[in-house]
Amino acid sequence: MIRGKPLPAEANRIRSWRRAGAIPVVLDLLVVITLLTIPVIWLMDPLRLGVGRFNASASWGLKPVLFLFLVLLVRRVTVRGSAGLLPRTPVKLLLLVIYPAWIFLLLAEGVLALAGYSRPLPPIVIRGESELRSPVKYPAFAGDAELGWVLIPGASFQGRTINQLGFLDREVSERKARATRRVICMGDSCTAQGNPPYSGYLHELLTEKPVTPETWEAFNVGVHGYSSWQGLKLYRRRVRSMQGDLVTLFFGWNDHWSTQIADSIRYPRFFSPFVGKVLNALQRKRFYSLMVHALRGRPRTGKRERIRVRVPPEEYVRNLRKLVDEIRGDGAIPILITAPRTERLTGRIIRANKPRNMKELLALHDDYADLTRRVAREKKVELLDLATLLVGPEGSRLFMRDGVHFRQEGLERIAAEIHARLLSMAERGAL
Repeated sequence: MIRGKPLPAEANRIRSWRRAGAIPVVLDLLVVITLLTIPVIWLMDPLRLGVGRFNASASWGLKPVLFLFLVLLVRRVTVRGSAGLLPRTPVKLLLLVIYPAWIFLLLAEGVLALAGYSRPLPPIVIRGESELRSPVKYPAFAGDAELGWVLIPGASFQGRTINQLGFLDREVSERKARATRRVICMGDSCTAQGNPPYSGYLHELLTEKPVTPETWEAFNVGVHGYSSWQGLKLYRRRVRSMQGDLVTLFFGWNDHWSTQIADSIRYPRFFSPFVGKVLNALQRKRFYSLMVHALRGRPRTGKRERIRVRVPPEEYVRNLRKLVDEIRGDGAIPILITAPRTERLTGRIIRANKPRNMKELLALHDDYADLTRRVAREKKVELLDLATLLVGPEGSRLFMRDGVHFRQEGLERIAAEIHARLLSMAERGAL
């Protein structure tokens, strides 16, 4: 540009563009749109577009590529010189940024396909659009897409009525009363069982001998069959709003139950419509699955972990860590509890876990108790080590015949141990 006038070469390009008219711009616009759309079609295959009553879809295959070549051919025949959008530097830079990355992903997907790579991820569900329900065996339970199953308020289960919050305990208010300290007991059937459960005995002890001058109460949100993975989801969805001051965590049996599909894969995750559609598209790509599993890290398995379990050891540790962190983040105090056992378990328990022998199953369960202790050490959290306290002939008398669940006197003992720990925490100033 010289004193406001274009240079000769620039002037020639402008004149050439004017002579060519709008044709090269329109054709190049089609080329650019097609070039940008091809990777999106591959990623979102099939790509569905909807605006009002207009709905269209495009599937990955030869059609998008053939359309690109057709437009380029028409451009070649009809356009002379360098007029249009394609010769311009901004368009070239845009395509240079997008295409190398896409070609790399395309090649990676092909290599993973040839290698036979396939690792599932949990299904993605768009909130408000899914009626997905999991099958349940008992009439007192309803299927739930996120948690697998939940208890039905007002229904009867094993001679007990499920309260309006959906748990096997007395009726309690979701909102805590003023000047009240609340203990919430989380866990599986070991927490939910009994009439009353151990939370009921604990409530009586706290009423008769409160830990501090305030009013104290306790109740459980345990659900039969729940693992720590479901416990974490339940805490986020329901328990957090109950304003617990202390939350006990009693998991460890269902986590090492034998299964073909781990809990983290079996149950879906819920997202908004836009995020859900994008993640659903990514889930169909092998490279995305590889990246997700790589970021999660390869679980370190013990030498005894031959059985496929609902919650593998490192996932169990992660779940407990997250529960501890989130409970603390909500201003409450977590208390970890190890799941005790007897020296012998019933045949039904053994068949459900598919071990080689009784010794292997007991060793596997002990590993999960050790993992609970590990999290307590790492997070410097209170640990009630029932697996150490309830041992020997005296401890065995507290169990039912299956060697997992407790007689009523066993539930009373658990409540007494929790109450004693709370008194000790109060003396140490830990409350």
